[in-house]
Amino acid sequence: MNRIEAETIIRQIADEIGLTDLSPFDHKKGYDAKLSRAVFEGNNVIFKILPKTEEKRISNYLREAAACKIMTENVAGINITDIITTGWHGDYFWLIRRYKDGEALSPYFSTDLGLFGYDEIQDKYLPKLKQILDRVNENLIKIRAIGPQNKHYAGFEHPRFETDLMKCNPQYIEKGFGISLDNQIAYYDKCSDDYYLPENLSYSISDLVPANIIIGPKGDVILSDFEWFSYDHVLTDPVFLWLYLWKHPEFQEYWYESAIAPISDQDLFRAAIIRHIICWYRNLYSPERDITDKLLANRELWKKHRWTKYLLAAGESFDALMKVKQV
Repeated sequence: MNRIEAETIIRQIADEIGLTDLSPFDHKKGYDAKLSRAVFEGNNVIFKILPKTEEKRISNYLREAAACKIMTENVAGINITDIITTGWHGDYFWLIRRYKDGEALSPYFSTDLGLFGYDEIQDKYLPKLKQILDRVNENLIKIRAIGPQNKHYAGFEHPRFETDLMKCNPQYIEKGFGISLDNQIAYYDKCSDDYYLPENLSYSISDLVPANIIIGPKGDVILSDFEWFSYDHVLTDPVFLWLYLWKHPEFQEYWYESAIAPISDQDLFRAAIIRHIICWYRNLYSPERDITDKLLANRELWKKHRWTKYLLAAGESFDALMKVKQV
């Protein structure tokens, strides 16, 4: 789809559904003809179109729209960039997302390696990061309190990560890194019965990276990006963010004490660390991957990364895991 085609389709849909004040969206990655700013039913919004051939992305957006509906209907006053509505125009899918002024806690796409820069907390937010983390945790508590009544809608009964770590082919990670994960797998399996008790499951954003935490102009905290929304372990979101805070041990410790310790014990925290990292590493050495310079660079990066040290330490003890961040 070229620029002229996209702009023509956007104008046609805008007339049909009552969008006004259309203007190009100033995206940090450059001009995108499929994105526009607009006003819809009195709300400032982002309007996006996609051709029907982009089935996976459309499926993700529909899933996110369902997640937004669950949150807005069940959590009073939750501050999110929700998808308000979606629809079709011939061969094109469209969505309307609520627009809110603000800036991400970390930058987007500063690098193609590792964590894409999502672990780079902007310096200007560090003085108030504990308060920001408190606001994030308040929202997570509300989301976890929703209850399971909608979990079978839009596939939310599926967890964010594999529950059987052998499906992540840990043998490839072991061979590539030159390590053994026997202790980690055995420990996770030992904890699994308790880990998946009904009282330990809840809704999770399941992609709680700093780049999806938006700071508004008045310091308000806005959550965004819910296409991975799922029904999973209560630690899915807290551990996600704990790992991304690896460059800031002081805030990592604060997040553990305020958001993790109150809802889980040390054993399940270790199990969650093991599960998250093995699932994230699952494709690094998969024989199905095409060997590229980027993949080779990522393999070298992750071999030495703090997360790999967390993974190894989590197989030893809680104390060993918590000491890693001090090294």
